[in-house]
Amino acid sequence: MLERYSADHLLGVVRQGLRDVGYQDNLLIRNFTFSDFLVTHTRTKSIDLAAFAQEPLSPRSACFGITVTRDDDSAEAIGAYRALGAPQILAGNLHTGEIAFWKVNAQSDPTLTARIAVSDLAETLIKHESEINPAQMLRARSIGLRQESSQLGLFDFDPDLLPVLEEKLGKKLDQLLSGAISDSKELYLSRHDDEFPFIQIARLVFRLVAAKLLIDRKHPIAEDWSGYDAPSLIRAVEEFYFGSLEPESVLADQYIQNAVWEKIRSAFPFVSVSVEVLAYIYENTLVSEGMRKEEGVHATPPALAEYLVRHLPFKDLDPKNCRVFEPFSGHAPFLVAALGQLKPLLPIDIDPVERHKYFQQSLSGMESDEFAREVGLRSLMLADYPNKDHWDIQPGDVYDTAKFQTYLKRADVVLCNPPYERFDVDYRGARSINRFRKGAEALLRVLEFPPDMLGFVLPRSFLSDQDYDEARRKVDDTYSEIEIVSLPDNTFAHSNVEPILLIANNAKNDRPVRRSVLVEKNDFRQFLRTYKPTW
Repeated sequence: MLERYSADHLLGVVRQGLRDVGYQDNLLIRNFTFSDFLVTHTRTKSIDLAAFAQEPLSPRSACFGITVTRDDDSAEAIGAYRALGAPQILAGNLHTGEIAFWKVNAQSDPTLTARIAVSDLAETLIKHESEINPAQMLRARSIGLRQESSQLGLFDFDPDLLPVLEEKLGKKLDQLLSGAISDSKELYLSRHDDEFPFIQIARLVFRLVAAKLLIDRKHPIAEDWSGYDAPSLIRAVEEFYFGSLEPESVLADQYIQNAVWEKIRSAFPFVSVSVEVLAYIYENTLVSEGMRKEEGVHATPPALAEYLVRHLPFKDLDPKNCRVFEPFSGHAPFLVAALGQLKPLLPIDIDPVERHKYFQQSLSGMESDEFAREVGLRSLMLADYPNKDHWDIQPGDVYDTAKFQTYLKRADVVLCNPPYERFDVDYRGARSINRFRKGAEALLRVLEFPPDMLGFVLPRSFLSDQDYDEARRKVDDTYSEIEIVSLPDNTFAHSNVEPILLIANNAKNDRPVRRSVLVEKNDFRQFLRTYKPTW
């Protein structure tokens, strides 16, 4: 059968139609290559055209994939593009001139929703512009805007697609990096007589992950990095991220450095790595059990940070003078979530450099662990990619530094997940700390200079434990709107504590509002994707 249409003609019609509903020309990529990390042996695939809402070009920002077919536009053929992350694949048939609309599902074969003539495509896209423009697609796919089912008719999508893809990518990256750390340990013990320095190895791995991420995303700073050896890469990464600051040391053994880099360099492309995947790696791969126990690390799932931030009225703040502070910042989940809330408050035509400068001035954190601080800096870099970071995450112990008060006094919003453990007796005595538990002390110190909005992740003992009595009274006396979200014991990956979210805002008035929300264990995974609680 002769082809009635050319591939260039079909792709041109689709491209123009997507331009007409708001997609920028530089984010409509011909012959886009991506990593198919869903197969056992990751390979690179290509699709004729991919449409993204924003940079970076990743599954999180992918909106449409467009492929040109001659015969096979079966569900199996379309399913091969699942790792792209686009919730919709449009398949143009060269023989018939029809465009097939495919909904990409997280766990099953794609679903065919319609076939239309290519001549009707522009009108169809315009008709659905309010549903499929880039900003709306980002919002609709975002966790927190799915309290009601997203029924977009022709453009319906599976809300589980992105979480499932990121979880699978996190596990694949975890397997790679765990292997790199294991190999490093074996090499180290064969070459050295002292104890294996896990934290130095973890820093080494993280610097090399940052290098590969910048190389694979073709960042201008990394244009020549692919030919570097590991020591040169480490110096380049440290110069880029730390500037004149003195970074914490990595393992100095250059033989092991090069061995780790070879393993990471030859792995699958990292272009799909997102803040959420980075958080998974921090929680599961790069924090040792010793660090977890000593520092009380229980990383906040990004979806919880999003929920908490979305339940605070950021729109009521003056965006010109908004300061968000995250003590115990770890991998900076609340600063990343706050960045997402502040972005729509800025003028749509703001210069990207000015926007980045605004975020740097508005977002700040504090973290005592240097490695966790570095992870937080990388998280913010990914959230505001491709801007160079230099974010304001101060090194310091919240319980033992005057800088903490300085940041509290100027903060409009304070968000954090403090440690839950009891203080060491000697530490507590040396610093005149009044509370036995770290979370209670942290909350009381924040309430000495109460911000307009407050968001804490705390153990459920906050609701009844004597150590939290004063803090509960102060919260109740300070804020007119308070929400408590009770979560199950599977909230954290490496802890069985039952946490609560404390969300408070607005100065106390004569009509206070108190809300209580419960999420049971069997409903928790669904809650993370839809924010629908048990009651």
